Amino acid sequence: GFTEFAGVRFIAPDPYWYHTTDQGTSLAPRAFLGSVRYIAKRDNLGRWGTLGANGTTVNGIIRDMAYLNGTVFVVGDFGSVAGTAAPFIARIDHQTGVVGTLSGGSVSCLAGTTVQTIAAAPWGSVYFGGGVSELAGTNTRMIGQWNGNFGTLTNGTVNDVVEDLYLNRGGTLVA
Repeated sequence: GFTEFAGVRFIAPDPYWYHTTDQGTSLAPRAFLGSVRYIAKRDNLGRWGTLGANGTTVNGIIRDMAYLNGTVFVVGDFGSVAGTAAPFIARIDHQTGVVGTLSGGSVSCLAGTTVQTIAAAPWGSVYFGGGVSELAGTNTRMIGQWNGNFGTLTNGTVNDVVEDLYLNRGGTLVA
């Protein structure tokens, strides 16, 4: 018997919030979930549980999440998700719970850093930042992009670890 308090972050699948009165619900102040190993979900009936049929075990800490086209992207300080080797970044099919890596290569980070943040664009790209130093064998500067394959941003460089990303409706990425 022990109690663990978890911080909760809500993501909007749209991916934008429009207005505070567009939709609302009240959440029970406490819910017993057992062990969800760093990731939990709330279904459309308001029930809390693990992500995936048998739960999704994360070997480390999730720093940020994004949702795009039925896929949950997670980034952080981990080496595997649900037994699948996925250093720093993984994707989870929201309906089936199947875990995978991002196709096209791997992500490397500077020593002592991790992927800190992720932002999803409605046109199908995800952008991620942190201490990112290499994407699929190509040197990069703290921010990367994935749209089926890894890519680096073409304009400018960032010389310090990126702690947060924001993508506005017009498509401007702010680090």
